[in-house]
Parts: sequence; C-alpha cells; structure tokens
Amino acid sequence: MGAGGLIDEDEQALLAAWAGHAREAVKVDDFSADFGILEALQKRSEALERPTPESIA
Repeated sequence: MGAGGLIDEDEQALLAAWAGHAREAVKVDDFSADFGILEALQKRSEALERPTPESIA
C-alpha cells in the first residue's frame, strides 16, 4: 500500500504515469519569451551570409 494506505502499488504507479503524461502535455505550451524569433533571425542572417552557388564559380 502506498500513499498512507489509501491506494495500492498498482494505483500509485498508474497515478505516477499519468502525472508524467500531464508534465509532457504542459511542455507543449512552454515557449521562449520571444517565441524563438531571435534564434530564427540569427539562422536567417547566417544563411544570408553564406556564399551562393553562383558566387562560388
């Protein structure tokens, strides 16, 4: 028996699994403050600085 004898071990394991699923579901709404805009702009800037195939030849 777990949780002060109120639930058995199987029920405790089931509740722990559901708690894990709940944590994963909440992570979906875990966005950075700028919604990733800064990272996207940095990647775009790096891509624009790379030489194009026409300029290599």
